[in-house]
Amino acid sequence: MLAQHRKPLLVFLLLLWTAGALGAAPPRAFARYLAECEKPTTEFFGIFLANQKVGYMSSVCRFVDKSKTQIRMETHMFMRVVVGAKEVSREVGQVEVYEAKPKGKLLQVTVLMKGDGGEQKLSGKRTAKGFEVVRERPGMPNDSLEPGAVLQNIEDANLPLLGFLQKAPLQGNQWDWTEFKSHRIETTMGKTQTRFVGGVHAPMQEVVLTSARDKLNVSYWFDEAGKLHEVELALGLRALAQPEAVAKTLDKVDLFNLVRVVLPKALSIKALQAPSVWNYTLKEFPQALAVSSPRQQFGPPKNGLQTLRVQALLPSHTQATFPLGDPEAGKNLEATSQIESKLPAVLSLAKKIVGKEKKAWAAAQKINQWVFKNIRKSYGASADTTQLILQQMKGDCTEHALLATSLLRSLGIPARRVNGLVYAPQEEDVPALYWHQWVEVYVGQWVEMDPTFGEGVASAGHIALGRELEAQMVQGFGQIRIVDVQQEPPSP
Repeated sequence: MLAQHRKPLLVFLLLLWTAGALGAAPPRAFARYLAECEKPTTEFFGIFLANQKVGYMSSVCRFVDKSKTQIRMETHMFMRVVVGAKEVSREVGQVEVYEAKPKGKLLQVTVLMKGDGGEQKLSGKRTAKGFEVVRERPGMPNDSLEPGAVLQNIEDANLPLLGFLQKAPLQGNQWDWTEFKSHRIETTMGKTQTRFVGGVHAPMQEVVLTSARDKLNVSYWFDEAGKLHEVELALGLRALAQPEAVAKTLDKVDLFNLVRVVLPKALSIKALQAPSVWNYTLKEFPQALAVSSPRQQFGPPKNGLQTLRVQALLPSHTQATFPLGDPEAGKNLEATSQIESKLPAVLSLAKKIVGKEKKAWAAAQKINQWVFKNIRKSYGASADTTQLILQQMKGDCTEHALLATSLLRSLGIPARRVNGLVYAPQEEDVPALYWHQWVEVYVGQWVEMDPTFGEGVASAGHIALGRELEAQMVQGFGQIRIVDVQQEPPSP
């Protein structure tokens, strides 16, 4: 129920695969780009978290026909870790077929997902009416999805390589097959640096891929010939080019203990509950994760230290009735391929849970408690869609948060998932914060609640570091240090 690790890591891997639409590449650069597919060679990368191997990736491209009018690009990812004493894995494969010409259209796509998070297959093709996608899931009827305009062409498949070949910044859009949305991205030329690769020091050129959505700067390191050797997302998280056998040799990684944030002392769970205010002192904290809100305020960094004040307070606005307007122009009321809030079964269940209640705050509390009591806590039984959660009725914190968010949105109550850290003492005598996901609901004001632990107001042991599937979360894995924690005396 504390395992939020797999989702940010998966987003990171998808970032490595995709790029964005852009203007036509210069003929010479584009010709060299296509030349990568003349003699198809599968490239492998080992994925490291805090210097431990947690997975591997592979990619290859080849021409489909002898006339070389179409190109097929294949990527594959496998990850395996230990979560809550149980070994879990996630596998994602993607095949794309493009027109082999500048601005060549994406013609077909297949995305196959297996393991932790559920199994599904997406099969898409371009038609005269637009892109059509069929989703297949075990034990469920097939869905026909309409993603709208898929802003993706052949240049999208490897924008960092094109940036390296052109030696110029590029801009475009990144298509997300999880959320079925397009996101703006850009590449810039970074620094030239001698790096240790394959047992020798060699000059490398950095190309930086920036995503406005995820607030990430991902560094791609190419040698002088244009071969990719390393992808660096953040300190402690990277992918390295390796021979196939080496890339597929993984460590046995206990993810909880690897990325947890150890505290200088044990805290009182009761004292953390609302109403309470706590102050944390952070050392060299990643500023991309400094998410300030009325609930938590970060002080300015000084001499490598930074304060964080977290207020777990009962809401002052509890009388507003739903449906409510969303302060973010409807973003937190949308139905997505994961948050299936428009399904009749979801709305029917939400209405059954809240009964005749019309006040948003009271309705949110009922949904929070229902999810807490009815979803069985289970690791390795993960599901990435509302339907699958309702089918299996078990999961960890991500399933609790996703279901609660879907139920709230179905009633017209704005809600979003929150990613961050939570204080959750384990059997071992090591006080620590663990990666977690919970829910923020708008009831006339934003209030954070935790359906995994049944907290109507999330305790001051919750530190928010991002929302929804924001990939910048990975910058905190193994990089956050807390040197002091103190409860603030109540106001007189």
